[in-house]
Amino acid sequence: LAENHRSRPPILRFVNRVFASLFDASTIGTAYADQALDPHREDSPAPVEIHLVEKPPAPEPAVRAQARFAARRLRRLIREERPRIPAGDGSHREASWGDIAILLRAKTHATIKTPIPAIRAEGEID
Repeated sequence: LAENHRSRPPILRFVNRVFASLFDASTIGTAYADQALDPHREDSPAPVEIHLVEKPPAPEPAVRAQARFAARRLRRLIREERPRIPAGDGSHREASWGDIAILLRAKTHATIKTPIPAIRAEGEID
């Protein structure tokens, strides 16, 4: 189960680094290194980012503040930073909105319905 063919190596390296500091034999029964995810996909220079978003004051739900933050960060990434990603033929191209996936912590109405309006408010999608 440790072989991972989906996620890019930078993501797995990040996850392994974080989880190795959180889990050990006393918490999961074995050393985390024995269960670390092993990437089996082409490496990528793509960075992994983690942002801690402060909980907003009531009445704004945290999920809305997180969605707004993510939408602004993605707009800045695509419009200003313009990263280059592998094109599949050995060349590279600028990343576009279609290259982005947003991972949500739960499949609830709030987490699914909130990011789209936030991205729309940033003027990115119709």
